[in-house]
Amino acid sequence: MSSTITRAVSLVLLGCLAAGCGGGAEPEPTASAPPASTVPAASGSGHELGSPVVPDGQDARDFRAQAELDDGRRVAAYQVAGTGLVVQVRSAGETSWSAPTTLVGSTEDPCQGVELEQAGGTVALTAGFGLYCYDGEPPQQVVAAVLGEGDDAWAVRTIDDVDDFTAVKVAEDGRRVDFEGGGGTITWRPSSGFA
Repeated sequence: MSSTITRAVSLVLLGCLAAGCGGGAEPEPTASAPPASTVPAASGSGHELGSPVVPDGQDARDFRAQAELDDGRRVAAYQVAGTGLVVQVRSAGETSWSAPTTLVGSTEDPCQGVELEQAGGTVALTAGFGLYCYDGEPPQQVVAAVLGEGDDAWAVRTIDDVDDFTAVKVAEDGRRVDFEGGGGTITWRPSSGFA
């Protein structure tokens, strides 16, 4: 009888460990899109740089950003209400931009702006969307995206029900990006993407 109880308790503990019971660790943020989704970077040129479209009373300048990379390329990102997060790239030495590409679609309002950080040829992007953001509510969805040096596609991770990222750190060589926020840290590397 004692071995039957011991076996039963062992099975319950093993099942609990497999399910993550009692670990005390912070829960992983819930992803609304596959953690390793990619969106091709737009190619070509001949396009004008687009503009953000935001709810009345918001300053459109808060919802666009540009970064110049070490190789002379420029990346622009902006939020368009009812469409989502849009990106464009301008090659070094060019005067026109690639066609606009919707990186993340959203029908919610742009929230807390868009930011770009770059180092070592890698660009990291953050943005948020949410209902009633224009009234000061936090975003319901945040976006972390990376365009690595030499990459032709953005790595994209969206997270639901987490406030915006508090810090984005791009390693000097561009081989690591850490997105830090209330839900923990999300890391991107060229070899493995988002972890």
